[in-house]
Amino acid sequence: MPAVVAQSHVIGQAEGKVTVKRNGWSSFVKAVVGTLLENGDLIRLGTSSSHATIFCADASVHVVQSSQEAVQCPTNRPTVVKFKGSRVTHVRGGPEGGDFPIIVSPRMTKIIDNHPVLRWLPMRGATSYTVRLMKGNSLFWSRNVGNVTELVYPADAPALTPGVTFRVVVTAGLRSSELEETPNLGFLVLPADEAHQVEQVAQTINGLNLPDLTKTFLLANLYASWGLDPNQPDSPRKGLNYEAIKILSAAGDSQTPAMIRMLGDLYLTLRLNTLAEEQYRKALSLSESLDDQEGKALAQLALGQILKMRSNSAEATQRLNTAKTLFESYGDTKGADAVKAELTPSPNP
Repeated sequence: MPAVVAQSHVIGQAEGKVTVKRNGWSSFVKAVVGTLLENGDLIRLGTSSSHATIFCADASVHVVQSSQEAVQCPTNRPTVVKFKGSRVTHVRGGPEGGDFPIIVSPRMTKIIDNHPVLRWLPMRGATSYTVRLMKGNSLFWSRNVGNVTELVYPADAPALTPGVTFRVVVTAGLRSSELEETPNLGFLVLPADEAHQVEQVAQTINGLNLPDLTKTFLLANLYASWGLDPNQPDSPRKGLNYEAIKILSAAGDSQTPAMIRMLGDLYLTLRLNTLAEEQYRKALSLSESLDDQEGKALAQLALGQILKMRSNSAEATQRLNTAKTLFESYGDTKGADAVKAELTPSPNP
């Protein structure tokens, strides 16, 4: 039987000097919106004007009142939003792009939107594309488009049947997105009753007295984790990845490091490693400007994993060693051990 995953909570708002120290850590580090917490972790307010708000997994909100206190979110209520530091346990190979169109969305996901944005990475030299929607092995809808890489599924197109798996296929000349060998690239629309359940929780989050950016982060976590078993982060069963990516991408330049890393995690889940790398580099730059030690460590670890998969061993080793040093600087042995596992050579088959 898999081990039970501890219930996680997050910093929903942090103003002034706010730091956190998890169980087992040797020192406090800066807390930012999206910093993960568990009951018993310590929150410290450095000045009288500092302020912190914790969003608990049951959707309750707790304002930190004293200069230092332990996280004590309710444990007798059902989990509403699941949080996880990374939505993948290891980086897997994926297409790098250029030789044929690569589907970006909807891809390996459930959706609520009946008119999703069909998006793909371009093929070198292509000047037009044919977009098809397949229902099983049968053609459901198609359209010839020009030199664009996205298209909203039209209002006058056949309605997408809930609970049925569809698959986007994009062709340029004689090259098709079906050349990608990644399995389970399809998507399905949530049945109306389940979509209603998601939207009810979303309404609860939107009604909270929290900044809009924080609500965006919470909603993205809601969508990404919907219907997933936290004990099986690499399961082929996927959450509402499309909805999570859509809401995070819409935040634009106002995103926090945790939001950007989450977008990277989602792209890694979809095996879109090139897009994920872009996000982690962006998250690292922002964490450096904020002096966010944990954020820097997590971004360096992810970049090291991606570069290792790409066989860029020199930069991968450099980034992984940087991540290890950062984790060790505040006593995060779990993070340091994860890096050590990446640095350990794989045994010969």
